[in-house]
Amino acid sequence: MKRLYPLLVILFMVYWACEDKQEKDCAGVEGGAATVDNCDNCVGGNTGEVACTEDCNGEWGGTAVMNCEGVCDATGSSIYDIDGNCYETIIIGEQEWIAENLKVTHYRNGDEIQTGYNNEEWSNLNTGAYAVYNDNENNAYIYGNLYNWFAVDDYRGVCPEGWNVPTDDEYTALSNYLGGTSVAGGKMKAIGTIEGGDGLWYYHSNSGETNESGFTGLPGGYRDYGNGNYSYMGYSGYFWSSIESSNYDAWYRKLYYDTSGLGRYHDRKENGFSVRCIRD
Repeated sequence: MKRLYPLLVILFMVYWACEDKQEKDCAGVEGGAATVDNCDNCVGGNTGEVACTEDCNGEWGGTAVMNCEGVCDATGSSIYDIDGNCYETIIIGEQEWIAENLKVTHYRNGDEIQTGYNNEEWSNLNTGAYAVYNDNENNAYIYGNLYNWFAVDDYRGVCPEGWNVPTDDEYTALSNYLGGTSVAGGKMKAIGTIEGGDGLWYYHSNSGETNESGFTGLPGGYRDYGNGNYSYMGYSGYFWSSIESSNYDAWYRKLYYDTSGLGRYHDRKENGFSVRCIRD
């Protein structure tokens, strides 16, 4: 019996060692929670990876999405904001842009972007807000919303996940790709005129609109920082960049009804301008 005692102790210790030893997950972590997803990738646990999803074609890890016409599109050339608004996208050079003005009313985390301010209130804001030209919802549907720069700069983000408001340099890269500031505007503007009944720009013989870039720029006008009034719908389009030029101003780009140029200016952050998004 004395001889058996040490052997029993050893066997007991081996048994509990085996019991304590846990199986490794797919990442090699004992007792880990990582698993293999439907795309044969190790995800979850300590990997920091997210399981793949099934696209609208039923393909796991596929990129096809429902486009703005409700058709499953394998090119993935449509995106949705947090409100469910659908936007077509366009490749211009090495950049990918949404081809419409932003109309979202919530930040990316679901918080509301404030709105409904009268003229005096609008002029005194220093927090994110948007307005609809002349408070007419039809204008929001066509031209998108007008956002002050504080909404553009908010850490919660106005663009969909994976997208951002373009920097001043990204707008410069776009302009350079399209041939420079003297002609880029014409290549960015939507075709058609108000007088001709086939567009949204006021007519001018030297306007030079071709929209060959697919940017489809619209003359959404703006809301003034000083008095809260709306101006220049049909004549000009104003597009915020994400870069400030001073404590009071930020850079933006401007499209004109009567020239093919693309203007680069800075103005007060309280102004309400249109917003486009570019892929990260």
